Amino acid sequence: AFVDPDGNNILLGLPKSLRGKPEILPGRLQHVVFATNQLKRNVAFYTDTLGFKVSDIVREDTTGEDTACFLRSDKMHHSIAFFRAPKAKLDHFANEADCWNDIRDWGDHFAANKVEIVWGAGRHGAGNNLFIFVRDPDGNSLEISAELEMFSYNQQPRIWSHGPRPLNLWGEAWMRS
Repeated sequence: AFVDPDGNNILLGLPKSLRGKPEILPGRLQHVVFATNQLKRNVAFYTDTLGFKVSDIVREDTTGEDTACFLRSDKMHHSIAFFRAPKAKLDHFANEADCWNDIRDWGDHFAANKVEIVWGAGRHGAGNNLFIFVRDPDGNSLEISAELEMFSYNQQPRIWSHGPRPLNLWGEAWMRS
């Protein structure tokens, strides 16, 4: 466990065991995304102190300022990401689904339980994963994500222009800054 530069308490762990799979299961925690007003400081902390690797950077074309950064701790495109914002807070967390059919099944599950899908279905540019977003009863954003891109250990970061495409290749984006 540790505290990052924004004061987030981060606890890393592994499950004791998995006992069978019910018909629908949210899957492992795939990634967490934070809004931050200290983007460079957080990226430096997670890369220099914890050994994360940068997968994608979103950059403002006119100013050259970074607006988002996606970091990986293994081969999956990102396990943590940061979006530039005026205030530090949780942006969303994502649970992993296996494939497109699971995204469909989650959509049906949410519909049957009268839970509105607030964004998606779509495909992120950064990460190339399929997604839908809902809000939990406390208003937290939950993403169900499938087919997150895999990276080799030494793969160089990609640079995306700030705009809708890094967030959604298929349509409307949920712009944070």
